[in-house]
Amino acid sequence: DLVDADTLATDLLMPQEAPLDVWHTLALEYYRQQKFEEFEYLLKAASQEVSGADGARTWRFPGPRSRRVAILNSLAAYYIVRCDLSAREQAAGGADGTPRSAMLTPAYMGKAALLM
Repeated sequence: DLVDADTLATDLLMPQEAPLDVWHTLALEYYRQQKFEEFEYLLKAASQEVSGADGARTWRFPGPRSRRVAILNSLAAYYIVRCDLSAREQAAGGADGTPRSAMLTPAYMGKAALLM
């Protein structure tokens, strides 16, 4: 069983400046265990940007461009799935005919589109 993603990130991954493939692999394992908030947290943390000495923005953790794209694709796919689930919940409605959730669909679609 995996520990809390926040603890994992702050106690192990960030201090060690773990490469992006480690972040991505661990995030996918959280997803497989249906710990979706932890999955999202790790991918967001892994994709943090910092300003370099020359003022250019760069990723905080090391890794090839292909791994950066894989992390952003995973996050975008997650938001699309969340959007689809939200739309299905709204279509189903509650017992009294009202939607079960607030309008999450536009928010998740926007996040997904920005990451693509």
